[in-house]
Amino acid sequence: MRLVSIFLFCLLVADEGHAAEPLTVAVASNFRVVAEALAEDFANTTGNEIRLSSGSTGKLYGQILNGAPFDVFLAADRERPELLEAAGHVAEGSRRIYAVGHLALVSMSARECEVALLGGDGRIAIANPDVAPFGAAAMSALSGAYHQLVDRDRLVFAENVAQVMHFVVTGNAEVGLVSTAQIAALEDFAPSCTQTLRQDVYEPVVQQAVILKRTQRLAVATAFFEFLHSDQGRAKIQAFGYGVR
Repeated sequence: MRLVSIFLFCLLVADEGHAAEPLTVAVASNFRVVAEALAEDFANTTGNEIRLSSGSTGKLYGQILNGAPFDVFLAADRERPELLEAAGHVAEGSRRIYAVGHLALVSMSARECEVALLGGDGRIAIANPDVAPFGAAAMSALSGAYHQLVDRDRLVFAENVAQVMHFVVTGNAEVGLVSTAQIAALEDFAPSCTQTLRQDVYEPVVQQAVILKRTQRLAVATAFFEFLHSDQGRAKIQAFGYGVR
Protein backbone atom coordinates (compact mmCIF):
# COMPACT_ATOMS: atom_id res chain seq x y z
CA MET A 1 0.00 0.00 0.00
CA ARG A 2 1.40 3.39 -0.88
CA LEU A 3 2.25 5.89 1.88
CA VAL A 4 -0.50 8.26 0.76
CA SER A 5 -3.06 5.47 0.98
CA ILE A 6 -1.84 4.49 4.43
CA PHE A 7 -2.16 8.09 5.60
CA LEU A 8 -5.71 8.34 4.24
CA PHE A 9 -6.53 4.95 5.73
CA CYS A 10 -5.43 6.06 9.21
CA LEU A 11 -7.33 9.34 9.00
CA LEU A 12 -10.53 7.56 8.02
CA VAL A 13 -10.36 5.01 10.80
CA ALA A 14 -9.41 7.60 13.41
CA ASP A 15 -12.51 9.59 12.45
CA GLU A 16 -14.80 6.99 14.03
CA GLY A 17 -12.46 5.32 16.47
CA HIS A 18 -13.21 1.87 17.83
CA ALA A 19 -16.99 2.09 17.68
CA ALA A 20 -18.93 -0.63 19.45
CA GLU A 21 -21.11 -1.54 16.48
CA PRO A 22 -19.32 -3.60 13.82
CA LEU A 23 -19.42 -2.68 10.16
CA THR A 24 -22.10 -4.84 8.51
CA VAL A 25 -21.07 -6.32 5.18
CA ALA A 26 -23.44 -8.25 2.91
CA VAL A 27 -21.31 -10.72 0.96
CA ALA A 28 -22.10 -13.14 -1.85
CA SER A 29 -21.78 -16.76 -0.72
CA ASN A 30 -18.93 -17.53 -3.11
CA PHE A 31 -16.79 -14.85 -1.41
CA ARG A 32 -17.71 -15.64 2.21
CA VAL A 33 -14.50 -17.44 3.15
CA VAL A 34 -12.32 -14.73 1.61
CA ALA A 35 -14.38 -12.03 3.33
CA GLU A 36 -13.83 -13.76 6.69
CA ALA A 37 -10.08 -13.67 6.15
CA LEU A 38 -10.18 -10.03 5.04
CA ALA A 39 -12.40 -9.06 7.99
CA GLU A 40 -9.95 -10.64 10.42
CA ASP A 41 -7.01 -8.79 8.86
CA PHE A 42 -8.96 -5.51 8.86
CA ALA A 43 -9.91 -5.91 12.52
CA ASN A 44 -6.32 -6.70 13.48
CA THR A 45 -5.09 -3.67 11.57
CA THR A 46 -7.69 -1.10 12.64
CA GLY A 47 -9.57 -2.48 15.64
CA ASN A 48 -12.84 -2.20 13.70
CA GLU A 49 -14.91 -5.38 13.66
CA ILE A 50 -16.90 -6.56 10.66
CA ARG A 51 -20.12 -8.57 10.80
CA LEU A 52 -20.78 -10.62 7.66
CA SER A 53 -24.16 -11.62 6.25
CA SER A 54 -23.89 -14.03 3.31
CA GLY A 55 -26.30 -15.33 0.72
CA SER A 56 -26.93 -15.31 -2.99
CA THR A 57 -26.37 -11.95 -4.65
CA GLY A 58 -29.99 -11.77 -5.75
CA LYS A 59 -31.28 -12.49 -2.26
CA LEU A 60 -29.01 -9.88 -0.66
CA TYR A 61 -29.99 -7.36 -3.31
CA GLY A 62 -33.64 -7.89 -2.44
CA GLN A 63 -32.90 -7.44 1.25
CA ILE A 64 -31.13 -4.16 0.55
CA LEU A 65 -34.09 -2.87 -1.45
CA ASN A 66 -36.30 -3.79 1.51
CA GLY A 67 -34.19 -1.76 3.93
CA ALA A 68 -31.73 -4.27 5.39
CA PRO A 69 -29.20 -2.30 7.49
CA PHE A 70 -26.03 -3.22 5.58
CA ASP A 71 -23.13 -0.80 5.26
CA VAL A 72 -21.29 -2.49 2.39
CA PHE A 73 -22.36 -4.92 -0.34
CA LEU A 74 -19.87 -7.34 -1.90
CA ALA A 75 -21.85 -8.72 -4.83
CA ALA A 76 -20.94 -11.58 -7.15
CA ASP A 77 -21.85 -9.58 -10.24
CA ARG A 78 -21.85 -6.04 -11.56
CA GLU A 79 -25.56 -5.90 -12.41
CA ARG A 80 -26.98 -5.52 -8.88
CA PRO A 81 -24.47 -2.84 -7.78
CA GLU A 82 -25.26 -0.91 -10.97
CA LEU A 83 -29.01 -1.19 -10.29
CA LEU A 84 -28.52 -0.02 -6.71
CA GLU A 85 -26.47 2.93 -7.91
CA ALA A 86 -29.09 3.87 -10.50
CA ALA A 87 -31.76 3.76 -7.78
CA GLY A 88 -29.79 6.10 -5.52
CA HIS A 89 -28.77 3.57 -2.85
CA VAL A 90 -25.00 3.81 -3.32
CA ALA A 91 -22.51 6.28 -1.85
CA GLU A 92 -21.17 8.41 -4.68
CA GLY A 93 -18.12 7.01 -6.42
CA SER A 94 -17.94 3.82 -4.35
CA ARG A 95 -18.87 1.20 -6.97
CA ARG A 96 -15.72 -0.74 -7.80
CA ILE A 97 -14.60 -4.15 -9.06
CA TYR A 98 -12.96 -6.09 -6.23
CA ALA A 99 -12.62 -9.61 -7.69
CA VAL A 100 -13.07 -11.69 -10.82
CA GLY A 101 -14.42 -15.16 -10.16
CA HIS A 102 -13.72 -18.35 -12.06
CA LEU A 103 -15.68 -21.58 -12.36
CA ALA A 104 -14.43 -25.04 -11.48
CA LEU A 105 -15.78 -28.57 -11.54
CA VAL A 106 -15.60 -30.54 -8.31
CA SER A 107 -16.56 -34.15 -7.61
CA MET A 108 -16.19 -36.77 -4.92
CA SER A 109 -16.37 -39.42 -7.65
CA ALA A 110 -13.32 -41.50 -8.51
CA ARG A 111 -13.82 -40.53 -12.14
CA GLU A 112 -12.26 -37.51 -13.83
CA CYS A 113 -14.31 -34.37 -13.24
CA GLU A 114 -15.21 -33.78 -16.86
CA VAL A 115 -16.03 -37.48 -17.30
CA ALA A 116 -18.33 -37.23 -14.27
CA LEU A 117 -19.95 -34.16 -15.84
CA LEU A 118 -20.44 -35.67 -19.27
CA GLY A 119 -21.03 -39.32 -18.54
CA GLY A 120 -23.59 -41.39 -16.70
CA ASP A 121 -26.73 -40.14 -15.04
CA GLY A 122 -25.35 -38.60 -11.85
CA ARG A 123 -26.79 -35.27 -10.77
CA ILE A 124 -25.04 -31.99 -11.59
CA ALA A 125 -25.40 -29.22 -9.00
CA ILE A 126 -25.27 -25.56 -9.95
CA ALA A 127 -26.42 -22.44 -8.15
CA ASN A 128 -29.79 -21.01 -9.13
CA PRO A 129 -28.95 -18.87 -12.18
CA ASP A 130 -31.82 -16.48 -11.41
CA VAL A 131 -30.23 -15.23 -8.19
CA ALA A 132 -26.61 -16.43 -8.20
CA PRO A 133 -24.13 -15.06 -10.77
CA PHE A 134 -22.00 -18.21 -10.54
CA GLY A 135 -25.12 -20.18 -11.37
CA ALA A 136 -25.66 -17.99 -14.42
CA ALA A 137 -22.04 -18.59 -15.45
CA ALA A 138 -22.48 -22.33 -14.95
CA MET A 139 -25.65 -22.33 -17.04
CA SER A 140 -23.81 -20.38 -19.73
CA ALA A 141 -21.12 -23.07 -19.85
CA LEU A 142 -23.69 -25.87 -19.92
CA SER A 143 -25.72 -24.11 -22.60
CA GLY A 144 -22.66 -23.47 -24.73
CA ALA A 145 -19.70 -25.85 -24.80
CA TYR A 146 -21.60 -28.69 -23.14
CA HIS A 147 -25.01 -28.10 -24.74
CA GLN A 148 -25.11 -31.35 -26.72
CA LEU A 149 -23.34 -33.37 -24.05
CA VAL A 150 -25.25 -32.86 -20.79
CA ASP A 151 -28.77 -34.11 -20.09
CA ARG A 152 -30.74 -31.21 -18.53
CA ASP A 153 -32.69 -33.67 -16.39
CA ARG A 154 -29.51 -34.21 -14.38
CA LEU A 155 -29.40 -30.61 -13.14
CA VAL A 156 -30.18 -29.81 -9.51
CA PHE A 157 -30.33 -26.18 -8.45
CA ALA A 158 -28.93 -24.87 -5.18
CA GLU A 159 -29.64 -21.49 -3.60
CA ASN A 160 -25.99 -20.44 -3.91
CA VAL A 161 -22.53 -21.86 -4.64
CA ALA A 162 -21.95 -22.73 -0.98
CA GLN A 163 -24.95 -25.06 -1.14
CA VAL A 164 -23.64 -26.52 -4.41
CA MET A 165 -20.50 -27.60 -2.57
CA HIS A 166 -22.64 -29.06 0.21
CA PHE A 167 -24.58 -31.13 -2.33
CA VAL A 168 -21.32 -32.51 -3.72
CA VAL A 169 -19.60 -33.40 -0.45
CA THR A 170 -22.76 -35.05 0.92
CA GLY A 171 -23.24 -37.15 -2.22
CA ASN A 172 -26.46 -35.46 -3.32
CA ALA A 173 -24.78 -34.54 -6.60
CA GLU A 174 -21.98 -36.32 -8.41
CA VAL A 175 -20.44 -33.13 -9.74
CA GLY A 176 -20.86 -29.44 -9.03
CA LEU A 177 -19.89 -26.20 -10.71
CA VAL A 178 -18.55 -23.82 -8.09
CA SER A 179 -16.17 -20.92 -7.73
CA THR A 180 -12.49 -21.76 -7.39
CA ALA A 181 -12.61 -20.21 -3.91
CA GLN A 182 -14.97 -22.92 -2.72
CA ILE A 183 -12.32 -25.50 -3.55
CA ALA A 184 -9.50 -23.47 -1.97
CA ALA A 185 -11.53 -23.21 1.24
CA LEU A 186 -12.17 -26.94 1.68
CA GLU A 187 -10.72 -28.26 4.93
CA ASP A 188 -12.70 -31.31 6.04
CA PHE A 189 -13.21 -32.91 2.63
CA ALA A 190 -10.79 -33.99 -0.06
CA PRO A 191 -12.54 -34.08 -3.46
CA SER A 192 -11.46 -36.87 -5.77
CA CYS A 193 -11.09 -34.34 -8.56
CA THR A 194 -11.17 -30.63 -9.19
CA GLN A 195 -10.83 -28.95 -12.54
CA THR A 196 -10.91 -25.27 -13.46
CA LEU A 197 -13.11 -24.65 -16.48
CA ARG A 198 -11.59 -23.12 -19.59
CA GLN A 199 -12.42 -19.43 -19.56
CA ASP A 200 -13.58 -19.51 -23.16
CA VAL A 201 -16.69 -21.52 -22.25
CA TYR A 202 -18.25 -18.90 -19.95
CA GLU A 203 -18.05 -15.23 -19.08
CA PRO A 204 -15.79 -14.53 -16.08
CA VAL A 205 -17.79 -13.43 -13.04
CA VAL A 206 -16.91 -9.76 -12.50
CA GLN A 207 -17.72 -8.90 -8.89
CA GLN A 208 -18.37 -5.35 -7.73
CA ALA A 209 -18.64 -3.80 -4.29
CA VAL A 210 -20.51 -0.71 -3.14
CA ILE A 211 -20.85 1.35 0.00
CA LEU A 212 -24.53 1.82 0.72
CA LYS A 213 -25.72 5.38 1.13
CA ARG A 214 -27.68 4.53 4.27
CA THR A 215 -24.54 3.65 6.23
CA GLN A 216 -23.93 5.55 9.45
CA ARG A 217 -20.26 4.49 9.39
CA LEU A 218 -19.04 5.99 6.17
CA ALA A 219 -15.47 6.54 7.36
CA VAL A 220 -14.97 2.93 8.45
CA ALA A 221 -16.73 1.64 5.32
CA THR A 222 -14.39 3.76 3.19
CA ALA A 223 -11.40 2.49 5.16
CA PHE A 224 -12.52 -1.08 4.52
CA PHE A 225 -12.74 -0.28 0.80
CA GLU A 226 -9.20 1.09 0.88
CA PHE A 227 -8.08 -2.09 2.61
CA LEU A 228 -9.95 -4.29 0.13
CA HIS A 229 -8.11 -2.65 -2.77
CA SER A 230 -4.73 -2.38 -1.07
CA ASP A 231 -1.80 -4.59 -2.00
CA GLN A 232 -2.45 -6.68 1.12
CA GLY A 233 -6.14 -7.09 0.34
CA ARG A 234 -5.58 -7.90 -3.33
CA ALA A 235 -2.94 -10.50 -2.45
CA LYS A 236 -5.38 -12.19 -0.08
CA ILE A 237 -8.10 -12.22 -2.74
CA GLN A 238 -5.72 -13.74 -5.30
CA ALA A 239 -4.59 -16.37 -2.79
CA PHE A 240 -8.14 -17.74 -2.83
CA GLY A 241 -8.15 -18.15 -6.60
CA TYR A 242 -9.76 -14.90 -7.71
CA GLY A 243 -8.47 -12.47 -10.28
CA VAL A 244 -8.18 -8.75 -9.51
CA ARG A 245 -8.30 -5.67 -11.72
